[in-house]
Amino acid sequence: VMDELPIGLLSMFGCFMLVPPHKWNMRLRGIFFSAPFLVVAVVSCSIACILNPIISHVLCVSWMPIVLFTFLHEYYSSTAAARNQARGMFSVMVGSFVLAFSSWLLDRFACKEVVSALGFNPQLHAWWHVFISLTFWGCVSAGIILRCHADGLPVKLQP
Repeated sequence: VMDELPIGLLSMFGCFMLVPPHKWNMRLRGIFFSAPFLVVAVVSCSIACILNPIISHVLCVSWMPIVLFTFLHEYYSSTAAARNQARGMFSVMVGSFVLAFSSWLLDRFACKEVVSALGFNPQLHAWWHVFISLTFWGCVSAGIILRCHADGLPVKLQP
């Protein structure tokens, strides 16, 4: 029922954290990073997913373009040194997203054909979870690199 919820929540809070503090309206940032907002977001999303299980998938998939836009905006507005250092993580992120989305599409629309062609069930939905988690790991890692450069802090993350 709630298998996609952690991915959706991670992407939502990851977008908030990717944007450096100086680009935020401080009042809005104070609301998004407050304990009440975080608790209400997690609890309300959990209840919504229990009442209607498709919401966890909708939440996860709907945040993907937002994460991509936010990441690309921060990536291209950062310095050349930050972009060069984050490029490896960006490659991991894009490659794992392609694998995740391909696994999900095959699982959703061609599962019977894949199982009959291979002779066993490759558990494509489980691979979706593995690859999408790797995608968000790459996004968070690249975001850390970009944020550290934006904040003037040294970072030594490698893909």
